[in-house]
Amino acid sequence: MAPPQPPTTPKPRAPFSFRGWLKGLEIREAIAILIGLFLFVGFFWMMLGPHTSDQTKQGDHSAEPAIKTPPVLAPDSPETLNNGDALLSRYGEQAKSECEPDVEDYLKSISQYDYKWSVGTFTFKFDRYLPTVSSPGILTMVSDKAMLQNRFGAFERTKIYCKYDTQNRKVLGYSIDKAVY
Repeated sequence: MAPPQPPTTPKPRAPFSFRGWLKGLEIREAIAILIGLFLFVGFFWMMLGPHTSDQTKQGDHSAEPAIKTPPVLAPDSPETLNNGDALLSRYGEQAKSECEPDVEDYLKSISQYDYKWSVGTFTFKFDRYLPTVSSPGILTMVSDKAMLQNRFGAFERTKIYCKYDTQNRKVLGYSIDKAVY
């Protein structure tokens, strides 16, 4: 029988050091940890950090509205109201953004089957216009990115027209080029 061993006391642990811990890591692991740490700190900096805007600087507590209204434009001349290029340069971006929301409801109401869009992530559905003006101040935006499904299940490209009233700043209506399936 072996003589009993005296109880061993555990070695005292050295205090934690970041440098010693980092030396034991692979370089990939260290880079991944540092990137994660930066992302973590950056996320909380964005969420909890100081937020100052252009309107309210520190010490300025004036009550300005948070939503800015678009500037009122001078009335358009008759030449501008009858020129599609001039209307597009002045109201094109607004017409594109105003035509898009309700076109989905219009397509649902006219299509007998399904429809889909062939639109990229950062592109507008209405990216073209008709250079001729049907009535003064009416800009017609065109989209050929909509596809309507026919009774056989195939999708056919269809042109959609959006009539936008530049003076009242509202959509007058939509129309399409082909017969609806």
